[in-house]
Amino acid sequence: LEIYLGNGDVKDAFHRFRLRRDFALWFGVWNATAGELRIVGQRAGDELVGFHDPLDLVWTSLPMGFSWSSAIAQDVTLFLCQSAGISEDCILCEDEPPPGTFAEVVTVTTDDTVLIHTDPSAATARLSKLDAAFDACGIPRNKEKDISLSDSVTALGCDLGNFPPLAEPSAVKAAAFIGSTL
Repeated sequence: LEIYLGNGDVKDAFHRFRLRRDFALWFGVWNATAGELRIVGQRAGDELVGFHDPLDLVWTSLPMGFSWSSAIAQDVTLFLCQSAGISEDCILCEDEPPPGTFAEVVTVTTDDTVLIHTDPSAATARLSKLDAAFDACGIPRNKEKDISLSDSVTALGCDLGNFPPLAEPSAVKAAAFIGSTL
């Protein structure tokens, strides 16, 4: 069975996703003095003392490294998949049984999407719809990571491929990890 692989990735996801105004109050980065930072935890009613005006926010994008930012990025990526017409039944999830058919299988991890198809024309159509969903939402793709109809791909630190059949950790990524650990 030959498979066709595709990969889509949001460029600089954690610098692109804007927080809703009501979330920005809690997760945004403020234009603040050291003295003001000392009182940030104090509350007066439902507002933070010293920070009443949302215009005091100097950065309202999601910083990297927090579990909630990964969850929001994954939620946005799943929305893009739905917008491209990908059925939830095709998306691999450890809490659900695998898809009934493997004509289209999708993995979503944070802002990284891997598409696996058995039909090249279906793969081309789906990748085109996914690109259109990115564009419609104004979300730039990491074009260096875009892969369409390949017989092999490195995604999420794993090498996947047809010839030979392959699903294993990437030797290049593993070597970099081991080197940095040492």
